[in-house]
Amino acid sequence: MTLPRRVTRVLASVVATGLLLAGCSGSNDDGAAGADAEIEIGSLYEPGNLSNVDAGGQGVTEALHGNVYESLMKLGDDGSISPLLAKEYKVSDDRLTYTFTLQDGVTFHSGKKLTSADVKSSFERVVSETSQAARKGNYQVVSQIDTPDEKTVSFTLKRPSISFPYLMAYVWIVNPELADAKTDADGTGPYSFDEWKRGSTLSIVRNDDYWGEKAKNARVTFHYFTDASAESNALLTDQIDLVTSIQSPDSLTPFEGRDDFTISEGTSTTKELLAFNDRVEPFNDPGASSCAICSPTCGRRWS
Repeated sequence: MTLPRRVTRVLASVVATGLLLAGCSGSNDDGAAGADAEIEIGSLYEPGNLSNVDAGGQGVTEALHGNVYESLMKLGDDGSISPLLAKEYKVSDDRLTYTFTLQDGVTFHSGKKLTSADVKSSFERVVSETSQAARKGNYQVVSQIDTPDEKTVSFTLKRPSISFPYLMAYVWIVNPELADAKTDADGTGPYSFDEWKRGSTLSIVRNDDYWGEKAKNARVTFHYFTDASAESNALLTDQIDLVTSIQSPDSLTPFEGRDDFTISEGTSTTKELLAFNDRVEPFNDPGASSCAICSPTCGRRWS
């Protein structure tokens, strides 16, 4: 994604995890211009707090997941799963034990070296009694966590789970020495947390000591709006470079057909479930449910 500063602005429909910014460039120019570039992002989802286990909401995932915090595994745009903080992982023949080997040279933004104990403590905070993590129930499949050495962590399951590697893409690895995860952040990502002005902005800055490929932007600032129209006006008047989502297709109208804007669409890994109450009419008739998979004429008959 290329963002020529104050030339091309982007409306991005971001779904699934966070808005991954490390590969976004703030300038078309090579060298120092790109390295010093800043991105201004508009969002309607300000976090309630900065923790992934304390009901921080969509905003905290949008800003911090994949940018400040990382996981053992990562979810690709196409829904594929691959190792991230894990260099590799192995599955036992009975599919009950997953053993992860950590990447070399990974440190938290505070300078602390990442170890298997940090992975274990991060998982335990997600499944703790007080946790409000969205996927907390899914992790109850784990019966035991072992850390035989600093680079190795293994999870023993109660039963085989084909989705376990996918689930590990959502467990943020957090420095257990962090004093207050609701107001501060200490992860391993390409950006580190800078400051949060509640009701206004949240900023992250490039982590020059990042273990992987360095981020292309020096700073990213999320600007929070409570009104979608105000957010669109900020984009139209050059106050921000992109927005992370839109409220409805009608919101795109002012930006369509313009050379200075790019409308970017994402693909969601979320499945929508439409359920009917079969205790009330007309859905208590078996014919109504059968209609959902038959011809359009059937639909008209039941409408």
